[in-house]
Amino acid sequence: GHSRDVSSVAFSPDSKTLASASGDKTVKLWDLSGDAPVEKGTLRGHSKHNPKCLCTHGKYRSGYKANSKCPVRGHSDWVRCVAWNHDGSLLASASDDQTVKLWDPTTMEEKGTLKGHSKWVTCVALNHDGSLLASASWDNTVKLWDPTAMEEKDTLTGHSGEVNCVAFSPDGSLLASASDDRTVKLWDPTTMEEKGTLRGHSKHNPKCLCTHGKYRSGYKANSKCPVRGHSDWVRCVAWNHDGSLLASASDDQTVKLWDP
Repeated sequence: GHSRDVSSVAFSPDSKTLASASGDKTVKLWDLSGDAPVEKGTLRGHSKHNPKCLCTHGKYRSGYKANSKCPVRGHSDWVRCVAWNHDGSLLASASDDQTVKLWDPTTMEEKGTLKGHSKWVTCVALNHDGSLLASASWDNTVKLWDPTAMEEKDTLTGHSGEVNCVAFSPDGSLLASASDDRTVKLWDPTTMEEKGTLRGHSKHNPKCLCTHGKYRSGYKANSKCPVRGHSDWVRCVAWNHDGSLLASASDDQTVKLWDP
């Protein structure tokens, strides 16, 4: 069904619907209630493949020239991630167009757009009761939003590199973020404060005894270095069922397990 790479998938809470995000600027919904998956519909953005789009498409920086009369409100660039709220009544999508969009999966209509990031939005996540939404971006920040009011609550700054992933703990008391700065950060979504940093081998980590410079890995290992964190970009984070364990995946070819 998609015409470009598929970057993300997410099951609805009742597992009856699957959402998929793609480089074709769309989100597709799939009905899983039968013997075989059936496409339910497509949440479209500004694209020459969308018959409802009245914009002019060609060799523009954004891929199209906007038409003020265009009724389309979907994404205008690659969709990187999709996430459901707790009861399946809301679907969020994150895109290279620097926005997060909120959709009604029943009517397949756009409910609103969250604007604030200055670069690609790489990941989106909702907390346990759907009252808070987090977005990660290549602008080195994590933003927290009220998905009901569709308003930004705060911006979490602290990473020195692009943020690739965010994940709420099961009870919503912690938010983890993974970054190209080789760290995982833990945040308190209530106070919006940083709780701590799970650090790897980096010149920014005062505990690291390795030599940093123009090495292929970014550093020259020191056998006496006490640091056990990641040595390359951290791509993804995930919690276990009760929040007692956090896993992180990295370009250093490892998965690390942390006690949060």
